[in-house]
Amino acid sequence: MVYNGGGVSFDSPPLIFEVFIVDRPYSKLKRIVFPKVFLATPMDKNKNIHGETAAFCSYTASLPDVLWGHTGSISPAMSRNTLVEDHIHNVDLSEDVGEWTHVLFIDTDVVPPQHCLKDLIALDADVCVGIYPLFLGSEGFLWSVADMKGNLIPMSKELPEEPFDTVSCGAGCLLVRKEVMEDIDWPYFKMIYQPKWENSGNPIKSMEDLYFCNKALSAGYRIIVNPNVVCKHYNSIDLLKAYALVRNCHGTYSPGSDS
Repeated sequence: MVYNGGGVSFDSPPLIFEVFIVDRPYSKLKRIVFPKVFLATPMDKNKNIHGETAAFCSYTASLPDVLWGHTGSISPAMSRNTLVEDHIHNVDLSEDVGEWTHVLFIDTDVVPPQHCLKDLIALDADVCVGIYPLFLGSEGFLWSVADMKGNLIPMSKELPEEPFDTVSCGAGCLLVRKEVMEDIDWPYFKMIYQPKWENSGNPIKSMEDLYFCNKALSAGYRIIVNPNVVCKHYNSIDLLKAYALVRNCHGTYSPGSDS
């Protein structure tokens, strides 16, 4: 289901957990039996989106109880905040605007696996993420999630097989309970700048996704990584394929590395 400015409603058969979780270590909120997901795609001002990302979003929007919304602005932070604000406060969008239980952020250059939503929902976490590759110059290939010290995890390092906590992550594949957004309040995402001449030429103190992570953690929520949700990330090229080409014999990444 895609929001295009007209009235929409959650009128399809409900999206139901296949496994009802008794032990809920990743959540402090009331369990949601029938999740209703707002799929949010923040875009740039030209509203560009990778073809594979658009295909994923179109497929996911066809699932029961999923509404796809997207907007373009001058920054990712503004687009993310606008999407959430519209679907919390703007009752003109839909009579059922208050019914969604989760928001799934998917960036325009991130391509999750088809099972992404199912696997993230199944964690029953208040905040959870999939992973995708980053390339940061001299630091090389890194995953989009950090260890508990705040350092991004190198792709050469073997990840845990089970879900694990992080203190910061990229928001390119991020599932959040609606109550978390309401709890941390606006702005949910914010880029924080600093004088570059006093900080080794770096004008950015905090990216918008780190700002969100800090607010969520401060409010008492855990951020859980699902290492089985491995996404492509197009940074001019597919970074998963790029890493597969340059890794040497001691590389440890394997899931879908050649696809």
